[in-house]
Amino acid sequence: MTAFIDDDDRIAILHHKNSWHILCMDRCVWVLDRKEWNAAWAHAGYGDDNDFSDRVGIAILDETTVDRFLQESRSFHLDTEWLRREVRELLLLTDDWWDVEYIMPRLLIDFDLRRLTAWYSYDDGPSWETLVPHGWTGLYADFTVDETAIPQDYRYWIVDGQHFADRFGAD
Repeated sequence: MTAFIDDDDRIAILHHKNSWHILCMDRCVWVLDRKEWNAAWAHAGYGDDNDFSDRVGIAILDETTVDRFLQESRSFHLDTEWLRREVRELLLLTDDWWDVEYIMPRLLIDFDLRRLTAWYSYDDGPSWETLVPHGWTGLYADFTVDETAIPQDYRYWIVDGQHFADRFGAD
């Protein structure tokens, strides 16, 4: 089962140099520009946290730092076949979207195009799409329904030709 997916973890799909990767890490790891985020916290009076150890010391995750990030975060990569099996199992276990929404990807980060697309529900934050590096585009959109955004082999949430969320009436 998915016992290792913590409540604060989020699944992201990364595209870099024509390769695709699926990773599951703490939601704060996916704030690409941690310097900007930390400055906002400091400005609000919460102190300046410059500890980026959860991201192997990388303050700004972009096209210049992603190779190191991917190398150092190998243990957080998820296998698409495992994810497909999990989705199929979850479909048998529950009819409640909130029991299964954690397995949906929240981010599509394309390092080749310098674009982050976030799709999240309720209090999932932070607003990843607003905290992107200079020169990047941040969007909020449901990339899971765009058949051209991600190759079929990595769209593990499609079960028997149907979007996993459709079973629950989720949008």
